[in-house]
Amino acid sequence: MKHGIKAVLGTTLATAGLIVTIGAVAGLAVAASSTPMVQAALSSAEPESEQGSETDAVADVDAVDAGDPTTSGAEPVVTPAEQAERTAWLEQQAIVRDCMEEQGFEYLYFEWWSPEFLEALRVFQSSDGQGDPLPPKPPGLSAEERAAWELAEGGVNDGEVYDWKDAGCWGYAVHVMGNDESN
Repeated sequence: MKHGIKAVLGTTLATAGLIVTIGAVAGLAVAASSTPMVQAALSSAEPESEQGSETDAVADVDAVDAGDPTTSGAEPVVTPAEQAERTAWLEQQAIVRDCMEEQGFEYLYFEWWSPEFLEALRVFQSSDGQGDPLPPKPPGLSAEERAAWELAEGGVNDGEVYDWKDAGCWGYAVHVMGNDESN
C-alpha cells in the first residue's frame, strides 16, 4: 500500500490518538515522527529505489489488476470517522484563521492528511529541526513579527494548568469546538 498515504496517515493519527495543535507545530513534527505508525506511513511515502524486488513488482501489478485504489492512482477511501475528523479539523482551522485575522495576522491552515503535509514534515525532519514543518505561519516574518504571530496564535504557554483564555486563537478555537477537556 505504498501510495495510500492519505488513508494510512488519517488512520494512523486517529489510531494513535494524536491531537494536532498548531501551537505545537514543531512538537507535532517530533511527536508524529516518533509514533511508529506515522513512521511507517512516512517511510512508505518515500521514493522507492530503482532496484525494487521482483516480488514487489508482481505485488504492484496484482494490486493494480485488482483495482486497489491505493496503487491505481485513485483517491483512497476515507471512512466516515476519518471524514468527520477532517471536517472538525477544517472547522477549527477556520475559527483560528478568523481569530488571527481579527488580530491583524495572516493564518495559513493545513490539512494534516495531505501529501503536502507529509512532504513538509519530511523536509523538516531532514533539516535537523530547522525551519517550520507546517505552513500556518506566513513566510518572511521578522523575528518580532514572528513572536507577535506566535503569541496571537498560541497565547502564553507558561506550563501552568491549561486555560483556553490564555491559549490565543488556538485556545479560542478549541473552546468554541467544545474540546477544552482535550487539553
